Amino acid sequence: MRIKKYIVNKIDEAKPQIIRDLGKDAIIIHTNRIRAKGIKGWFGKHYYEILAATDEKSQKEHTKHHLNKQSSPVSETKNSELEEIKEQLLENQKLLNSILNDLDHIPSQLPPVYNKIYKFLLNEGINQDKAKKLVNKLREKGGENDLIQSLKKIMLKEIQPILEKGIIPDENKIFRFGLVGPTGVGKTTTIAKLAAHSSLNEKKSLGLITLDNFRIAAAEQLKVYGNILDVPVYVANNLEEYELALKRLNDKERIYVDTAGRSHKNLKELQELKKYFDKLSLDFVFLVLSVTTNIDDLIPIYKTFSLFNPTGLILTKLDEVDRYGNLYNIITHFKKPIYYFTTGQNVPDDIEVLTAEDIIDKILGGYHV
Repeated sequence: MRIKKYIVNKIDEAKPQIIRDLGKDAIIIHTNRIRAKGIKGWFGKHYYEILAATDEKSQKEHTKHHLNKQSSPVSETKNSELEEIKEQLLENQKLLNSILNDLDHIPSQLPPVYNKIYKFLLNEGINQDKAKKLVNKLREKGGENDLIQSLKKIMLKEIQPILEKGIIPDENKIFRFGLVGPTGVGKTTTIAKLAAHSSLNEKKSLGLITLDNFRIAAAEQLKVYGNILDVPVYVANNLEEYELALKRLNDKERIYVDTAGRSHKNLKELQELKKYFDKLSLDFVFLVLSVTTNIDDLIPIYKTFSLFNPTGLILTKLDEVDRYGNLYNIITHFKKPIYYFTTGQNVPDDIEVLTAEDIIDKILGGYHV
C-alpha cells in the first residue's frame, strides 16, 4: 500500500491531486479537520489533512501509464524512480505510524460523559497516553454515578504511595541537604526558604554553603538571607574551600548546599559538580524543577540529573500555572516524591507541602458536570 498526505482548504481540492499521484482507484483513509491558530483560538481558518492510499498493483499501472507519457532517457528514469521509491517507502512508514498513533488516541468510541472527561484531562495538561489510561480505568470500574469521585480514587491510588515517601523525619539529628537543577528554576530562593523554615520554625542550628561561583548575585543573595537569619554562609570556589566549609559547619544540625544551575546537555559540568557531593554524604538531594516546563522537556533533564541519585523533587513556580495536569504527569512518570512546592518569591512564606488529595483537587477542581 502506498499512502500520501494532502493539506487542502476543501476536501474536493484533494481529489484531482490524489488521482494524479495515486491513480483513480485510490481511496481516502483518513480526514482530519484542523483549525489554524488564531487569536486565543478564535478566528482561525479551517483546513483539512487528508490521507489517501492505493494498492501496489493500481499504483504500478498508474506509474506505468504516467511514465509512458514522458520522454526522459531510460537510465535517468530508472535512477530517479528508485530514489522516488525509497523516499516514498520512508514517507509511507512515517504516515502509517502517525495514523496508528492518532487512531489510538481518538476517543470516538467513548460515551459522551467519558469523552467529556477525557477532553477535560487533556485540556488540564495531562498528556494523551495518561489521560486515555485514566478514562479506560474509569470505564472498567463501571457505572456513571459520580464519575469524578471515582476518578479521584483512581488517581489517588496512583500518586499517594509515591508522595507519602516525601517526608523529612522530625528527629533531633543532623541532616545535610543538597539542591541541584537546571538554570532559572529558583534554587537559591528555595534554599533560603528551607533555611528560614529550619531556623525560625524548627529552631535548628544551621549553615549554608553555595557552590554557585558563576553568578556573583547568587552568592550575595544567599549572604543577605544568612545575615537576616543570623546563620553562617560560605562560598566554595573549589573542592578545598568546600571541605573547609564542611569542617566549620560540622556542629550544625542542618547544612544546606546550593549549586549553580546547569544545563542537562553539559554532562562534563555536572560530573564536576558531582565531585563536591561525593565529598559529603548528603541525607537528601533535591532535584529542583519548574512545573511550568512540560513533561516532554523535563524527561531529558531528569535523565541527566539522575546522576545525583535525587531523593526527591522540589517543584517551583506553582503560582505561575493555570492548569495542574503536569503535576500528575511528573509524579506518575518519574515516580519520585515531591517534598515541597514553591508558590512565589517571598521568603520564607511561599513554600508549602501538598498532599495527594491537594494535588488531585487542583487538577479536577475545574470540572463541571
